Amino acid sequence: MAVHVLDYLKEVLPTGPKAPWPTEGGRILLLGNGFSIDRDSAFHYDSLWNVASAAGALSPRAKDLAAKLGTTNFETVLAALETQRGRDKDIDEDIQGVRLALITALKKIHLEPHVAFSEHEIASCAFFLGQFKEVFTTNYDLLLYWISNKKHKLLGTGEEGALIQLFKDGFCLEGQVPDALAFARSVMLHPKEGTPQRGFHFLHGALHLLQQDGVAWKRRVRTAELMGHKFKLDYLRRDIVAAIERGHLPLFVSEGDSQRKLGRIRANNYLRFCYDRLQKGVTGDLVTFGFSFSAQDDHILEAIARNAAIRRIFVGARLYEAQPKEDLVKRVEHLRARREAIATTALLPYEPLDVLYYDASTACPWNSPLGKGDHPHWKK
Repeated sequence: MAVHVLDYLKEVLPTGPKAPWPTEGGRILLLGNGFSIDRDSAFHYDSLWNVASAAGALSPRAKDLAAKLGTTNFETVLAALETQRGRDKDIDEDIQGVRLALITALKKIHLEPHVAFSEHEIASCAFFLGQFKEVFTTNYDLLLYWISNKKHKLLGTGEEGALIQLFKDGFCLEGQVPDALAFARSVMLHPKEGTPQRGFHFLHGALHLLQQDGVAWKRRVRTAELMGHKFKLDYLRRDIVAAIERGHLPLFVSEGDSQRKLGRIRANNYLRFCYDRLQKGVTGDLVTFGFSFSAQDDHILEAIARNAAIRRIFVGARLYEAQPKEDLVKRVEHLRARREAIATTALLPYEPLDVLYYDASTACPWNSPLGKGDHPHWKK
């Protein structure tokens, strides 16, 4: 089957005020690091690596290996280090050091400064996400979490806007972890009438999540009471930093090898649910934005390939940038070939994946060409 190339996102997923709702079965969104980079270039691997290096968080061996490989991608360096397991008694220390260095960089870039969203960014992002039935992300950062907490600024009404406040993440149970909510699988699978019907899924965990005995918890904004009035206190950044400094890391899958990532995912109730949801719990077209289809994420590709209900995939690519897209096309073709291989042995019918490319620069999740007043869901 030929691979189709679409020049503009509007040809497959209009972003104007009259954008159609998902077709039957809905559309599914898969976000990668490009979503965060589109908001702020500080999230680029080069920036994160340089911040970690300047902070002295990287070992000499890790820096030398990165230089030899010609990369600043933490996961690529981790994958290379993990191939040396068993041959060097100090390699585990280096691997752990690289993971901590990534958290150090994220802490520096994302947790120390206050992330202030403009009203236009909130409206743009809400409108972009609101076109999808389910949102999956491999990002660790807090952008989606913070945007979802801006719901008081959004209007979630009727046909013009299935917006962020209509998304759920399944964390709703009080328990033994202070100022945190436990994950409830049943809330995602059997939502009550009048509650959010759409899901946010952090496939690799995130900085606002933690785990205890294989169970995931979500940190929440704390409240205080003064003279009978309750106030929200934004201690999230402070709490995460303090926990990291005490040696308690967030629920954060950063292994360089795809199989090791999958092992971490299987060991946690929430991550396992998210992965299984992608593999067999969602139906419809899959749209990717900022997702690189790298070998480190082969487990994600496997989940997509095994979901027979995903028959068409729209792949976001910067079609008019100078960087060649041959590598991306090869990795996407690997996914299509994997679907075909599964189809030859599966008992249930699998259709080939229909792959279409679109120009990701036209998606504008953070900077829609619409003005604030033009967004159909924005409070007037």
